[in-house]
Amino acid sequence: MTTYSLTVTTLSPLHIGSGGPPLARGVDFVVYGKTLYVFDTTQVLDHLAGPQFDTALIDQVMKAQNLTTFLSEETFHTHPHLVHYCLHGTSSVVELIPHLKDISGRPYIPGSSLKGALRTAIIDESLLAQNRPVEVRQLGNQARFAGQHLERAVVGQGEKSWLISNYDLFRSLHLADSAPISPEHLSLSAVAVYPESERDRQALPLNIETIRAGSTFRTTLTIDDYLFGKQSRKLGFGQRRHLIENFARTCRAHAQAHLEQEQAFFARQEVPMLRYFYGGLADQLARCGPGSFLLSLGWGTGWKSKTLERTIRATEGALSDIIKHYRLNRGRTPAHERDFPTTRHLMVEQQQPVGPLGWVRIDVEVAERPATRRMGRAG
Repeated sequence: MTTYSLTVTTLSPLHIGSGGPPLARGVDFVVYGKTLYVFDTTQVLDHLAGPQFDTALIDQVMKAQNLTTFLSEETFHTHPHLVHYCLHGTSSVVELIPHLKDISGRPYIPGSSLKGALRTAIIDESLLAQNRPVEVRQLGNQARFAGQHLERAVVGQGEKSWLISNYDLFRSLHLADSAPISPEHLSLSAVAVYPESERDRQALPLNIETIRAGSTFRTTLTIDDYLFGKQSRKLGFGQRRHLIENFARTCRAHAQAHLEQEQAFFARQEVPMLRYFYGGLADQLARCGPGSFLLSLGWGTGWKSKTLERTIRATEGALSDIIKHYRLNRGRTPAHERDFPTTRHLMVEQQQPVGPLGWVRIDVEVAERPATRRMGRAG
C-alpha cells in the first residue's frame, strides 16, 4: 500500500448534503435576531417538561408542533446544552438543508465525495488524451448512466457485465472519510440560480449549511499496490497505473480548464465579482507545487464538475446532440454552446451573486510507501 496524507482546505463554502429531510423552523431550530440555534429536540422537550414532567405542557407542545412559543433566547443562554450549534445569517429562514455530520454532530467530508471528484477528473483527462470521439447513440437513453460507456474505456469492464466492478481501475484507489471538525466551522448560505428566469424570481433562495472558506480537513488516500502486482495482467491494470499515480498532476490540468471556462462565462455575463474570484483561484492554482491541486466537489458545483464535459466538447456536435437527446436545456437555449449550461448555483447576499460553492485546495504528502518498490510521484 502507498498512503498519502491529504490536507483539504475550503476556498469557497462547501456543502455536502446529509441525504435527510431539511431542518424545520420551530421543530429543529429557532431564530432570534440573526442567530439561528439548532437544538436537540429531545433535550428541549425534557427541559420544558421539567423535573416533575409536566404532561399537560408536553401535550400542548406536541399539539402545537412548534417549539418557538415555548422558548426564548434566554433559554439557550442559560441552558447551552440544549444547543447543537449556532449559525449566523438572516431571520427569514424557514427550512435549512444540513451538511453531512458524524454521530456527534461534527461536519466532515466523505471519502466517496473526494473519490468521485478525482475519478471524474482522471477519466475526463484520459479520454481527452485518447482523443476518443463521443457518439450519443452509444450512451443509452438514461442521462444518469450516460457516462458509463465512456468511463469503461478508461476504468475497464472485464469479460462479463456482472464483473464490471471487479475490473474497475478505481478499485485501487481508496479515500478515507476526513476527520470531523467543530460545528463552529459551519455557516448559513443562501443559494439561488443565476442568471434568474421569471420562474426563479418567484422562488426564495435555498438556505443551506456550508463549511466556511478557510476550514481545513485531513484525510488519507491509499493506492493498493497489490492490484498492480501479479493481478495486474488479469485485471488489465498494468498499463494504466500512471492514471492513478499521477492524480495530482491530472487534477491540476482539469482544474485549470474548469477555471478558464468559468472566468470566460462570467466575463460574458458581466459579473466582475465572480470573474475576479475565479481569477484568484487561477492564481492559486498556478502557485501549486507538484503535490497540490484545486478541486471542485459537493452540491451546487454544477454540470461541469459532475460530467466528462471536456471530452464531450472535444467531439464536434456532440454537446448539441446530448443536450437534445437528454433534454438538458430545460427551456433555456444558450446563444452559443460555450454558454452551456446557461445557469449556475451561486451564493447570494441581498439578492446579488457573491461566489460559487465547493472549491477546495488539496495538499498531498507521502505518508507511507511500500518497501519493495519505489512508487511514482503523485504529481
